[in-house]
Amino acid sequence: MLLNEVGRLVGVTFAPPDANGNHAVIELKSDDNWKTADITNSKKTKQSTTITQVKPNIYYVINQDWKDRNAKKWTLEKVTFN
Repeated sequence: MLLNEVGRLVGVTFAPPDANGNHAVIELKSDDNWKTADITNSKKTKQSTTITQVKPNIYYVINQDWKDRNAKKWTLEKVTFN
């Protein structure tokens, strides 16, 4: 999870995945100091474990190989919101 340049939280969700096993990256906005929040953006991703931001509205998630704990190659997936 990270706090982006406009003060919104962006994170990877794990549950519930859709019928194809996809998860999502969501962006949350709060107007009351994070007592409550609304989802402002959502984008389907594969089985992502963490996220990083490289530029405004450009994120990358790491897709971990859950079947191989010693995997040496993971894939990066680019995420942008509309």
